Amino acid sequence: MTRGRRPERNRALRWLMAADPAAGRRRGLLLTLTLLTILGWMLASGPWQRLLSAPFVGHALAAGSVFWLAWRAAAHSVQAIYGLDSLVEAQRFVWRAAFGGRTNKINIHGGEVDFDSAQRAVVRVGGPAQVRLALENAAVFESAQAQPRVMAPSERAQPIGGFERLRTVLDLRDQVLNLDLWARTRDGVRVQIEGARVVYSVQRGEQESSLGAPYPFQRQAALRLVYEQRVDAPGAGGRQSSPLTSSGQRFFEQQLQDYVAQFNLGELIATPESQDTASGAQLFLARDRIRLQFMSRVALAAEELGLQLHWMDIGTWTLPRPAQELLEAHQDELEPAPVAENPYQDSRQAQLLRLYESLPIWRLDLADANQALRSAIGGYAALFNQLLDHFDEMRGEDDLHFDAVRRFLGVLSARLGGPRGSG
Repeated sequence: MTRGRRPERNRALRWLMAADPAAGRRRGLLLTLTLLTILGWMLASGPWQRLLSAPFVGHALAAGSVFWLAWRAAAHSVQAIYGLDSLVEAQRFVWRAAFGGRTNKINIHGGEVDFDSAQRAVVRVGGPAQVRLALENAAVFESAQAQPRVMAPSERAQPIGGFERLRTVLDLRDQVLNLDLWARTRDGVRVQIEGARVVYSVQRGEQESSLGAPYPFQRQAALRLVYEQRVDAPGAGGRQSSPLTSSGQRFFEQQLQDYVAQFNLGELIATPESQDTASGAQLFLARDRIRLQFMSRVALAAEELGLQLHWMDIGTWTLPRPAQELLEAHQDELEPAPVAENPYQDSRQAQLLRLYESLPIWRLDLADANQALRSAIGGYAALFNQLLDHFDEMRGEDDLHFDAVRRFLGVLSARLGGPRGSG
């Protein structure tokens, strides 16, 4: 009989001591009924003057002092642990959590939490409270047992339990990210990328937008985005950036640098058949081809992080000034003939590609053979002499150093059985 009643007692105890607003109201009602019962019993068992007797007043003061000290100690603990600004704020929170009362409400819209100073405890410590989410936001909460819960937007306010804290807010709208960074090609050429633009969002999968849910999202993607990330230090204002912004920027910057690093510079230059090229000081890039290849490469990796890539512009890619001037010099020398008069349809891009492919810098993986070494050293010697002729103003006091480099390249070529370089 005792064993059969124990689960019922545990269930009743959990029902009364749960950390939710309804249980708090039940405890407040139970405390009020207990006090009224004691007062009624005192009035029914004797004259009302007994309420003013010394024994009754002494017992009441003792019980009230114990209750006040316990409330005060709990408020001090909450203030110390969660860093609340005042003890009064902590006392209000403890009272609402223990016995119910006016339920605080926090509004989340535009990717941010809208609350006043009286609701700061709800944000820092947790519920009980009511949360109203705008249609463009989702939120991740953590219970006192460290169990995460993803809250989707709703027309009605949604309750959170006692000490259930707000972990982060996610903006479900399309995010536009502008990137300015540098990367290195596989052969070590530094490429500056300016004005690249990425449009992405939280992973949506196959869900379609509707009037009730204009920004659908996957709950598991939201959890991956929040918990599978590197922790950033707070900014100057003491606030951490949104995980959607910080993780997205780190991810796409790294992916773009890794993409550039798998190509030689000659492979990034547009082929003669490509019509989508840059002009002026930019590289001659097959922009559509690079953009589509990058998006197909990043799609799966972004999904594992909880992101979804919608569109991208690769921006402007430029070389360092010396390399860019050399590239432009060859571009100006190679004026393409009209298509009707040139049966071979030679173009600037074809000549530039031939020029870069002729350099041994693209074939360093074959440098284990003497023939490849001789070709590489000869190519570097020719390139060095070409640079000296192009930048003649650099001569002067450093001319001896330039001659030393020439002699060194000549000695290396002679040791490998090739002709000794000039100089």
